Amino acid sequence: MKNINRRNFVKNTSIGSLSAAALGLSDVAFGNEASDRNKKSPEKPREVWIAAMANTGAEGTFKEKIDAMLQQMENAVPFKPDIFCLPETFLDPAQKSLETNAEDGSGRIAGPFQAFAKKNNCYVICPLNTVENGKYYNAAVLIDRQGRMIGQYRKCRITEEEVDQMGITPGPIDPPVFKTDFGTIGVQICFDIEWPEAWRALSKKGAEIVFWPSAFAAGK
Repeated sequence: MKNINRRNFVKNTSIGSLSAAALGLSDVAFGNEASDRNKKSPEKPREVWIAAMANTGAEGTFKEKIDAMLQQMENAVPFKPDIFCLPETFLDPAQKSLETNAEDGSGRIAGPFQAFAKKNNCYVICPLNTVENGKYYNAAVLIDRQGRMIGQYRKCRITEEEVDQMGITPGPIDPPVFKTDFGTIGVQICFDIEWPEAWRALSKKGAEIVFWPSAFAAGK
């Protein structure tokens, strides 16, 4: 059997007997041809390809951890994802200095992921510690297809460890949404999942996809 690109697979299986399900038209009745022509077909859903990265658990230097994540992302490039979502604080800041390893908006930490996004024409949700006005946040930086940092979500529901041991400041209660070329998205991080208010707020603001980078262990 030939190897099939996943995009082509979806395209091919949306023809013929599978078209109703693949194109979201399962409620359309296939009957009299003349009658069908008078019916308005529902709009075809947009196709968005998402690559969710796992924590590599890579040991070593800060740079080696960045390189390990970039390699994992490279492995998904053949599928041409529209957006990559990386794990919460995958650079393990608990063992590092926030002063030297927090993104300040200059790209000194996020730079390699900005270059990746531009090279591969994709968005990247890059969870990092960020700093502004001397305050540090557990954040998720959104990078666009041109490699620009276009916004960040700052984790609101932080843990006691993040406050007491790491000096993290909670983000604002009201979460932002971000406009992309495939729709409106929002972000929540790890412990945020325990509180429904922000998820409802994102829905009311028009978020069509909510990404949830987390340090929780994945299910088996």
